[in-house]
Amino acid sequence: MALPRWLIVAPTFLFAFVINPAYFAGCGSDKPTFTFDEQDMVRLVEGLNSAKPIEFSAGGSDYTLRFALAQKSGEDRDDLEARTEQLLSQAAYACGTRTFLQSASACSTESEMPVVGSVILLKKGEQALPANLVVTGTLRVGGYDLTSASLDLQTSVDTISLLSRDGRTFQLTVFDAPNLGDGGGDIQYMRP
Repeated sequence: MALPRWLIVAPTFLFAFVINPAYFAGCGSDKPTFTFDEQDMVRLVEGLNSAKPIEFSAGGSDYTLRFALAQKSGEDRDDLEARTEQLLSQAAYACGTRTFLQSASACSTESEMPVVGSVILLKKGEQALPANLVVTGTLRVGGYDLTSASLDLQTSVDTISLLSRDGRTFQLTVFDAPNLGDGGGDIQYMRP
């Protein structure tokens, strides 16, 4: 008499699951840790504030940018717990109940710090008054080390993006400011 196939497959699967070393030790013995903290991100923004003005050319004119940014006040938060709770409690609307969890290989570790402040835009070589742009934005660091960061700032219509490739200094990558150029024209800069 032949045993039903499920009587062979089920115990084999359970045995393989139980003796799997990842079941006991996880996928790795060392959990990665951050090599920077909130104060390091604050210092990076403060370094931008105290650095020499950033100079760029757009539309045949030369400009300088000076920054006065600070960390936005509010409560710190870790979205991982909230997202996990939401994923575990929400049902997918299909036949029956299914729960979908994000695969570990698709996870990306990112630290964010909201910033607020102002950016002074000065057109060089003219007696024009500087434009004071009130901005909000986010400093983002991907991974566990502060070796690079991006800073995206916005007004209601303007966009300023900066990139730090060394975790210490910034370079302007995008400046898009409609209505700030000569006669209300557009100032557009994109790093080559």
